[in-house]
Amino acid sequence: MSRIYNKDGKIIDTDEWIEENHPKNGVFKVYWAKNGGVSVEDEGLNQRYEWIYKDGKRGNGPSKGWYPNGNMKQEWNWKNGYKHGLQRYWYENGQLFYEGVLMVEKKVNGLGGMKMELNKWKKYIRKVSLMDYGVGGMKVVN
Repeated sequence: MSRIYNKDGKIIDTDEWIEENHPKNGVFKVYWAKNGGVSVEDEGLNQRYEWIYKDGKRGNGPSKGWYPNGNMKQEWNWKNGYKHGLQRYWYENGQLFYEGVLMVEKKVNGLGGMKMELNKWKKYIRKVSLMDYGVGGMKVVN
């Protein structure tokens, strides 16, 4: 996520800010802010992020992000707290950078196994660390 600034212009913890500002249920919308950070208030500078919350936690469904120019940056799908399904990223000019399908296969001792299937005409040129999502590993299928 982008840097988040408080009213004094100091960088604050992103996770803490999200926790304090997201709804218990519904769509969480975050906008680009005039101070260079982000805000839950629309200051007319385009939307930055949007995702779903259910019972105070990240809900199943799409998570979207946009560049300051309004072009789509990413579209991730979530299921049971993990990225799952179609995942897409774009360059700032709107050209598709990456597209693939991520599937949670199973959970063993609290760790999920994941598999990434990529469209054959797209190259996977970005390393993705799934350990950040508390999962055991990833298999890339070309």
